Amino acid sequence: MQDMLRTAMLVLGPTGSGKTPLGELLCNQGFGRWRFYHFDFGHQLRTIVSGSLSSRLFDDNERQLIAEILRSGRLLTNEEFFIADRLLRSFLSRLPRMSERTEIVVLNGLPRNVFQAERVADIVTIRLVVSLDCNQDVVLQRIQANAGGDRIGRHDDGLDLVSRKLVLYEQETKPLRDFYKSRGVPIVELPVTASSTAEELRSLLFHQWRELFGDGWQTKAIP
Repeated sequence: MQDMLRTAMLVLGPTGSGKTPLGELLCNQGFGRWRFYHFDFGHQLRTIVSGSLSSRLFDDNERQLIAEILRSGRLLTNEEFFIADRLLRSFLSRLPRMSERTEIVVLNGLPRNVFQAERVADIVTIRLVVSLDCNQDVVLQRIQANAGGDRIGRHDDGLDLVSRKLVLYEQETKPLRDFYKSRGVPIVELPVTASSTAEELRSLLFHQWRELFGDGWQTKAIP
């Protein structure tokens, strides 16, 4: 049923733009009456491949498929969306429900295209899109400097793979802004520089958040 769906916000941005640090900061600090739960799809996939996530979710063949997807830097095909579906539903099933706070799932890395957006709509209701905007030069500077502090141990930061991801983002993922805008979902655009921090992005986000949702989402004005 629609009223049973979790409420979510989607963070869009090219690889290296700071989605994960922002999602983690929102999860750790919250904001007034708002409580955030960060679903980092890329991190979930890497955890599966490393063997740290429960093997009950995926068999050996499926884990090998996920490893190939990560190595190539490609998106899930439509037939492979079951991977995202299974991971997101498992994540949501473990979340508490606290009636005294308004709870928001922060989606990072999912959905990545229109097909996935239509499928995700069966699982959560996306009420806001946050777009982290930066060009390729800024992305490369941020990754090289580990500006967000989240690139340690990453094996997908080579120039060829990053370039491939940037092309996919422009072709497949960036159009989601128009997809959601056409459906009346607010789009918050945050400019990202080579040195932008999660704290700075959070501050920019909530400046606009107050204007958009000061008395919405079943809560009074945000303090």
